[in-house]
Amino acid sequence: MREEGQAEAALPLLERTLALIEAHYGPDHLMTAQAAKDLAGLLGNMDRWDEQLLLLRRTLEIYERVLPPDDLEVAFALNDFAVHFMGTGDIAEARSLMDRVVAITEAQRPQDRQDLASAFNNLGYPTRLLGDYEAPRRIFERALGLFRAVGEPMRRAIARTAGNLGGVLVELGSLQEARRLYEEAFRITLALYGPDHPTTALSRLPLARLLAWEGRFDGARESVQGVLAVIEKSRGPDHSETADALARLAQIERDGGAPERALRYAATRPRGLALVLRLAASVSPPDPVVARTA
Repeated sequence: MREEGQAEAALPLLERTLALIEAHYGPDHLMTAQAAKDLAGLLGNMDRWDEQLLLLRRTLEIYERVLPPDDLEVAFALNDFAVHFMGTGDIAEARSLMDRVVAITEAQRPQDRQDLASAFNNLGYPTRLLGDYEAPRRIFERALGLFRAVGEPMRRAIARTAGNLGGVLVELGSLQEARRLYEEAFRITLALYGPDHPTTALSRLPLARLLAWEGRFDGARESVQGVLAVIEKSRGPDHSETADALARLAQIERDGGAPERALRYAATRPRGLALVLRLAASVSPPDPVVARTA
């Protein structure tokens, strides 16, 4: 649904679904809330934030009228609000909402490690963006420990959270700890998807960035070029994941003292992507201790 054509095709179907469900069950029914929530998710994928916000408010209002204030469905609705505010750049509001989600989940599901881990992992994102790196370190460590306790069914979540924690450790300057977590995330992803899958390729990008921060630009460049080859083959030249890999390659060239190479990458790309690459080539390199890495 994230691809533009698919989203445009799905939009009238979900709008029609909401209208039918509301006509059958009424405006305050939980089924109506779920249909509104589904439509809101699609609108968020399409960056139609104002329309999404109206539906999210409607969903939460239904839940708050029908359910107890500490019901998990209320927590899920608050989580959707937080994701919305992350998308619109209101990180402090997103953090506040995620705190409420964690509080409800801890109260309602204290023994459910999976739900608690997901809540803590989600809380880590806005906390990290607010710049207090010790706090997200503790949050992601809690989430990772809970996911590990669940075990094998959570391999994807373990890989994702290990990468999140690794990113925070980079920001704190703990590069060796970060490398260990990035390597774990890569091993899990490789086992899940195989060597030629784009998800596996993307999981190599944080390791390449570490090489660049250590001044090993040739190794970093070679690694990202390998990632780019897999992504372009599977996703195509204009996909957002291709753009991510190209931007990372441009940053490595910039940090390695060769911004002209990054500008050459930009010259062969569509206009929007070319602008991104030119920006990546021209912005001053960040301090490794506080730089954010995916």
